Amino acid sequence: HSIEYTTLESFFYAFSVWNKKTCLDWSTTENFLKSLNIKSVPVIFQGTWNKDLILKEWEKYKNNHEGFVVRISDSFSLENFQSSVAKYVRKNHVQTDVHWKTSWQPNKLKNKS
Repeated sequence: HSIEYTTLESFFYAFSVWNKKTCLDWSTTENFLKSLNIKSVPVIFQGTWNKDLILKEWEKYKNNHEGFVVRISDSFSLENFQSSVAKYVRKNHVQTDVHWKTSWQPNKLKNKS
């Protein structure tokens, strides 16, 4: 990663759950993750696609996150993955170089007390 994460509650955040070659709809995904105590990614916008509203909401997160994932809320098949999921990476995102193993630092989880 190119930025330091200081408020992690988990080292893993999910944005989809699959049943064989079908991605579950978002509501079912959230319920399934909660039942297993797995964190889902923060939802910054939910509703009909509106690029301007999404980027406006992104302003609250852009200094602490590298980007976001957009996915449809309905279930979809693996063959439709490319038209159902997209990733947005912030401007000036730094790509990991070949020496990432020597500069990588472990991160601590946020204390919930």
